[in-house]
Amino acid sequence: MSRLHSDSTDFDARRANGGLAPIRRPGLGDLGLIVLLGFVWGSAFPAIKVAVTAYAPVEVVMLRVGIGFLVMLAWTQMIGAGVPRGTRTWAMLAAMAALNTVVPFFLIAWAEQYIDAGVASLLMGSGPFLALVVSHLTTRDDRLSWPKLIGVALGFSGVLTIIGVEAFSGIGRELTAQLAVFCANLCYVAAGAMIRYVPGVGRETMALGNLACAFLFLVPVALWWGLPPVEPLSGMTLFAVLWLGVVGTGLSYVLRFHIAASVGYSFMSLASYLMPVAGILISALALGESVSPSVALALLLVLSGFFVARLASR
Repeated sequence: MSRLHSDSTDFDARRANGGLAPIRRPGLGDLGLIVLLGFVWGSAFPAIKVAVTAYAPVEVVMLRVGIGFLVMLAWTQMIGAGVPRGTRTWAMLAAMAALNTVVPFFLIAWAEQYIDAGVASLLMGSGPFLALVVSHLTTRDDRLSWPKLIGVALGFSGVLTIIGVEAFSGIGRELTAQLAVFCANLCYVAAGAMIRYVPGVGRETMALGNLACAFLFLVPVALWWGLPPVEPLSGMTLFAVLWLGVVGTGLSYVLRFHIAASVGYSFMSLASYLMPVAGILISALALGESVSPSVALALLLVLSGFFVARLASR
């Protein structure tokens, strides 16, 4: 009887929320996962910077997705997670794979041939502000408020500080790379808003299906691109590629899908506030990248937006 009552309550909650699976209030453990996800995301940017010095962006994406898929496959087999079923479920996963993996992975890898890894991670820090807007438009339980709008304004000010006045004086190679990262961010936000719409799929199964579809997308693209022979990986490049696949893709996908489906995409996107901090610090320590005054100012604006947005939630 209690199971029937629970199912009925869940159905009523989904119907009242426009068909979405209801989210719960975040706890201390969720906050810990957010911190971990932020540093995982931030660490991916210096790893990409190292990888693209030896391989073309499409090669980096292929290696990253392939390793990440193997990690997710092993994990789902270990915990006994099922395989996605149903035409609608696979259609949603395919759309998410394009927006969540294939397009943004390639855009970021291409852009980091021309801009610093720290700058790329900071530009990706605009994700939470975009997520607030998208969540307001697509959900009933994750809405905007005036303090959140102030946070959005501060965040975009940080992005504009990085892009600089050259954005209004002409399109150059560096600006094009910065805009590519921003477009990748838009893809992530769109894909994140879709997570709660995927019917009847567990977090790990959803991540596995996403990477499987992404890999199937990338195979014909790689064949059409005409990949050069891949030389044996060694040293720093080997470590960077393995880190991207195992941690930056496999682990991050498990965390991302779990948090977004449990406590909402706008809360999950708070990891993006920590991502620029981790990306800039790791890039400075590991790659020797400088932290310019404009980057420091932009980071301050992004973090200010974070605190304002969190005060609004409280």
